[in-house]
Amino acid sequence: MAKIIELIGRIASQNSGEIVDCYSLMRLKLKHKSVAGLVAENIGQVSRSFYGTSEIKSAEDAKRNGFDTENIWEYIGNQKVLRFIPEKWLFDVTQSPLYQEIESQTVEISTADELLDFTKKINGGDRSIAFSHIKVCKDIDLGGKEWIPIGCELTKAFCGIFDGGGHTIHNFVINPGEHIVQGFFGYLKGEVINLTVDCQIRNKNGSIAGGIAAYCEGGVIACCASIVDAKYQGKNFGGIVGINTGRVFRSYSAGLLSSIFFPWRYLAAVLVLLITGFAWTVLMNQPEEMTVFAPVPHDVRVRPIPDAMIDPREGSNFVSVQLNQIVNVSLTTGECQLNFRNPGQSNHSVVVQLHLDDTIIAESGAVPPGYILDSLRLTTMPDSATLLPGEFGATAFLVFYDINTHNRAMVESQFPVVLVVED
Repeated sequence: MAKIIELIGRIASQNSGEIVDCYSLMRLKLKHKSVAGLVAENIGQVSRSFYGTSEIKSAEDAKRNGFDTENIWEYIGNQKVLRFIPEKWLFDVTQSPLYQEIESQTVEISTADELLDFTKKINGGDRSIAFSHIKVCKDIDLGGKEWIPIGCELTKAFCGIFDGGGHTIHNFVINPGEHIVQGFFGYLKGEVINLTVDCQIRNKNGSIAGGIAAYCEGGVIACCASIVDAKYQGKNFGGIVGINTGRVFRSYSAGLLSSIFFPWRYLAAVLVLLITGFAWTVLMNQPEEMTVFAPVPHDVRVRPIPDAMIDPREGSNFVSVQLNQIVNVSLTTGECQLNFRNPGQSNHSVVVQLHLDDTIIAESGAVPPGYILDSLRLTTMPDSATLLPGEFGATAFLVFYDINTHNRAMVESQFPVVLVVED
């Protein structure tokens, strides 16, 4: 097993295998020095792979930069992004030598329940299904569920073929847990082909994280896409794979990777939330392009506003929200009582963040129009630190997403808040 050090890569953290024809348009918002482009530490092979779009302004520009625009990539007009050619990028699973061995052991998955049942069996030690051909037949929405990686321990690694069939598994969250690996797959020794995952990852200290797989040990990741909103607080993170000793080809990563840093010097001051009965209207202009990004998953704890009419205003960007001025925080439960409301007339979903200085200490999923989010949960603090009882000044950020296009608004709203921390 590779040595764990502090490394971040848009495709992989560490690579001693092969990475070919891959691309990343992940945006990085980090405070760490250990960032190294596509692959942070490489002793393997990386070829015909790229990241970023700043110099890709035309199809000719893409061609000059080495992208195969006839067989793999296509340029999408004024969006200034590259995507796989849908008719050409999928891999023929029957061409895999492994397929010939396990073809008769095909398991079809079409629903969230079937996927969760499969994952439970793998992580429960069922080695017969671990060597199967898994075929995803439809896009699957996991409804914001917390995800336990497939193959959460090395002895329970997936060794078969997971064929996504060009479908997407989305709307799930990978939170720091008891396992060192964080990804759709934890330990992967088999093959993942033609799959897109769209999720949130909350990486923790000492962990290995990647959108498709945390650790690809001699396995294959082919024609896959990883679209992630990742909060980094760990040691190894890769947009597609954390540590790769196998083969990754014709795959891409997209999304946002930001770091979690906690300014300890401010703990001596006051911390915890404030905002009572606060309501306002925000007019937002010129939405920012978020070309490849899928919808931010809805927060699983939202509930409908009683008797609210869902009637988003058309023809303008309108949001009118309410939340507490004083937010009580329980150190026992980690709950921050917010009572956030996004009325039914809004035409944006809202993600709520609590910042201490420039550090996110709590964050919601998307709160759609017509819904309430009663509370946020504090993030895990670095080095197992905890907050002290008292009152602290903080800032609440609202991040807006258009409910139709899922584009993120250019302007965030922020205001001072007070957190009241109690045992």
